[in-house]
Amino acid sequence: MQSRRSFLRGAGVCLALPMLEIRAEQHKPAQSVKRFVAASNPFGFYPDAFFPNQAGVNYDLPSLLSPLKEHQNRFTIFSHLDHGLSGGHKACHAFLSGIKVSDARRFTDGNISIDQKMAGWVGARTRFSSLHLGNNANQSWTRNGVQVPSEGDPARIFDALFLDSTADARAAQRLQMGLDGSVLDAVREQAKGFARHLGARDREHLDQYFTAVRELERKLRMNANWIDRPKPEVKLKRPQKGEGQKKNLPLYYELMALALQTDSTRVATTWADGGNLLEDFGLSYPSYHKYSHHGRLPELVEGLLKIELHQMECLAKFLDQLQSIPDNLNGGRLLDHTIVLLGSGLANGSSHSTHNMPILVAGGGFRHGRHHVSPEEPEQRVPLNNLYLTIAQHFGLEIDRFNTSTGTLNGFG
Repeated sequence: MQSRRSFLRGAGVCLALPMLEIRAEQHKPAQSVKRFVAASNPFGFYPDAFFPNQAGVNYDLPSLLSPLKEHQNRFTIFSHLDHGLSGGHKACHAFLSGIKVSDARRFTDGNISIDQKMAGWVGARTRFSSLHLGNNANQSWTRNGVQVPSEGDPARIFDALFLDSTADARAAQRLQMGLDGSVLDAVREQAKGFARHLGARDREHLDQYFTAVRELERKLRMNANWIDRPKPEVKLKRPQKGEGQKKNLPLYYELMALALQTDSTRVATTWADGGNLLEDFGLSYPSYHKYSHHGRLPELVEGLLKIELHQMECLAKFLDQLQSIPDNLNGGRLLDHTIVLLGSGLANGSSHSTHNMPILVAGGGFRHGRHHVSPEEPEQRVPLNNLYLTIAQHFGLEIDRFNTSTGTLNGFG
């Protein structure tokens, strides 16, 4: 049986005496329902083929963006945004947070990632507060500093989304909910025992804690309500487990689109790993890492671009799909209310640089069609978390700061 601590972390909340922050279900829904998808890879994108040469509108699409031509007015490219971190691969895990795990204790929300900030706000409004697709992705973090695991098997993802559990499995889930509710009762009774020894200020803090526990109990009940609700039916057949980017990445995107369409979740992330590069892309070496560390050798650059172009082609088909699906909650198309972020925690794999990260944002109701260029000078650097704060507010969160942000991103909205 899961420990109480791991269960609470998995529920997307943080329990700590005497304070507990519960964001789920405390906010009124925004006027429109928003979704968020973050897609990334571990090695960045080849800069010469990703960033346009012109700023503003009417820019020429570089080669990596060519599959997105039909959506050029539905996405924005950003230059000179990053987290101001160093460390190469050791900083890659901070892509969605801007904070390394080793530095998390210095921040109020630890190194929570933007997807988990949103997932906590969505809470139990959907069956899954967030979904994470891909092999060994390390980009999503709770405010406790716990890495949110990802699932790399499309068949298992399909089962979780669309295959109803057996009666025995549902009974086990109900039992788990009841056991964890009992743990909360015990925590509350134990805390009451020493409340009489506290001063006025500490008693006030403890009262806030009790209020938060009651909110958590309410969230447990809401999660339990999903146990016996039938899962949505979809036309997609149960996929077979593939190996690597070429087979799995298109399935990840298709499953995310269906999850958003059925309102099974409103927050999802995906991760492109390597796979069988020899067979899938006709390359000479099996290692994605080797091609990303190309040193500008033509053979390796050519191979890297094949890998990255496939990622862009998958993204383009995903945007096609979201644009083709009616949004039953808001009207319009699903892409109109789905914020799609593409990027990586590593800007340039060959130089191990984390500066000027490759960032693209599509859909979501933003004004797009631009290459947004921030100042390049270090003293005028704009944190990538300013963009994340802008996205979070657009999603519906009533916050004025996200981790290392200094404000919202001027010129984007």
